[in-house]
Amino acid sequence: MTNNKSTHEVEGIMLNKSKRQIPHLDGKSFSSMSKLRLLKINNVDLSEDLIYLSNELRFLEWDGYPSNSLPSTFQAQKLFELNLCHSKIKYLWKGMKTFEKLKNIKLSYSPNLIETPDFTRVPNLETLNLEGCSRLRELHKSVGFLLRLFMLNLKGCKNLESFPSNIGGLKYCLRTLNLEDCSKLDKLPQNLEVLECLEELKAGGTSIRQIPSSLVKLTNLQKLSFRDCRDQPSQTLMSFLWSYMFPQSRNERLRLPSLTGLHSLKSLVLSGCNLSEGTLPNDLDSLPSLEELDLSRNNFVNLPESISRLPKLEILCLRECKRLQSLPELPGAVYFVGTEHCSSLEVISWSTLKKLCTSRNIVLLHLFNCFKLVENQDRENSLAVMLLKLHLRELSFKSVGFNICLPGSEIPAAFKHWSTEGSKLQFGLSPNWYTDEFMGIALCAVFPEVSSESYGLNERLISCTISIGSRWMTYMIGIPSDVHSDHLWLGYLSIQEMIETQYSDPNDLRCIHVRDIQLSVQDGVYSDPNDPDNDALNSVADNRSPIFLPAKRCGIRMVYESELENFEEFPTGSNILEHHDGVCDPFFIFKNSYFPRPIISESNSLCLRAPSNNSLWHYK
Repeated sequence: MTNNKSTHEVEGIMLNKSKRQIPHLDGKSFSSMSKLRLLKINNVDLSEDLIYLSNELRFLEWDGYPSNSLPSTFQAQKLFELNLCHSKIKYLWKGMKTFEKLKNIKLSYSPNLIETPDFTRVPNLETLNLEGCSRLRELHKSVGFLLRLFMLNLKGCKNLESFPSNIGGLKYCLRTLNLEDCSKLDKLPQNLEVLECLEELKAGGTSIRQIPSSLVKLTNLQKLSFRDCRDQPSQTLMSFLWSYMFPQSRNERLRLPSLTGLHSLKSLVLSGCNLSEGTLPNDLDSLPSLEELDLSRNNFVNLPESISRLPKLEILCLRECKRLQSLPELPGAVYFVGTEHCSSLEVISWSTLKKLCTSRNIVLLHLFNCFKLVENQDRENSLAVMLLKLHLRELSFKSVGFNICLPGSEIPAAFKHWSTEGSKLQFGLSPNWYTDEFMGIALCAVFPEVSSESYGLNERLISCTISIGSRWMTYMIGIPSDVHSDHLWLGYLSIQEMIETQYSDPNDLRCIHVRDIQLSVQDGVYSDPNDPDNDALNSVADNRSPIFLPAKRCGIRMVYESELENFEEFPTGSNILEHHDGVCDPFFIFKNSYFPRPIISESNSLCLRAPSNNSLWHYK
């Protein structure tokens, strides 16, 4: 093909080259391939323009397609997949062309694409992915008449200013509409209610301020996002002067209609919408199916009481709500409350704490940079240990794990074995250490503040390894890079998580003869892969290079059921608890699932996995 010596007998080509090995092909070499049915190549340069592609093609995938358009003679009646991501294409074709069997078109991250073609004669199109086509200005009106289109992705089309007004043809098919980061898009179609099958609408990062009231008629809608729908900063001098003279016009907030009618809605994202006191709808409790609510990066001081009446709410994220001062009582189904960087938070409902700590799901409480919540704690009065005790006392599902991160520089006094300095600890166990009352192992470590400027980092990872006899277990949890002081991490490994399939009785660990336990804790800093000055990164091929730093100190304690009898009872009559609560990682990491229970495989290894930025126990 480099020398234009191709054959007409070729029916399929698959060529996968890295960007470091870009081959140069002669565009004329395709001219004689009249029988070509499959073409899958990437990162290929053409020495001559592409003037012909076989009309017998069924599957065409060309990542980095180098031409401005498809050949004018291309009319593949049997084509069902067209994938030209990262291409130089400006338009697919001019006028009308017939592709009756074409089901999927993917042109994502093709920065030169300025318009979509007429789809009138593409009647069976099911998915259209134009994500990252930053110069795309408009969609052809024929998009609104595609009777089988169920997914339309326009994320990151920054120059798209409008959406076709006539969308009646999508009434019974469209399920997913992604308009995220279409920053010039300032309105949705007024007749949204015609999209009877729509299940997911993402309009975050747009210029939309007014949501049409017809939205509430989307009775099948399950996911709705208006993330960061606030005024975008303008670059012009005139707009700067206008905002200076009329400050009330700045940071215009999203105006929300009544939400009554969205009976199927499970996820609602309103983060970064400049919402303040009284701007949240009072009828949030009219969403009977709502499971996830993200109100991060807003300006309210208190939450509406209607949140407590959401019967299925499980995840509430309030990350970086820096004016939030208190959390009211939350619904009983809640197991995850995200209040990371809520610097004004002082009061948490006692009932909310108890519900979190007694959840059937793994408990994750991350109080990063929430200094007001812990300003009165010390080694003898540790919030982390108090919550762990509550978790263990009320726990009816002993396989449920627990971890908490909060400001602190001391190992709690409740830990019998701890190091005054360093990240390694070893202690011996008596021969009869395992009894019927053994519940698990509690672990803790203090890790230091690390400047993000020093490492170009955007994420950190705590890695904790426990050696028991010849076996070892590693626990990992992601943390943000911008912690502003020493922080304490406390985790709990339950007995059920330690069980391995080689034992005849899966609930019996007596056959493990352990004489000592070793604990090693490291704080892994993930470097920015785009930082050219990061020498550690340049020395490895992986684009996320961890730099391991030892924890300042660590501790460990074996937990027995009999010890819980002596734990001090908390004042259940109190309706608030000051300086206490748990904070979570970002909201999107728990989409549509509980944390998985441990899965024991036949290979004698056990792995409890959670999504990115969360915990991972791995056994060998």
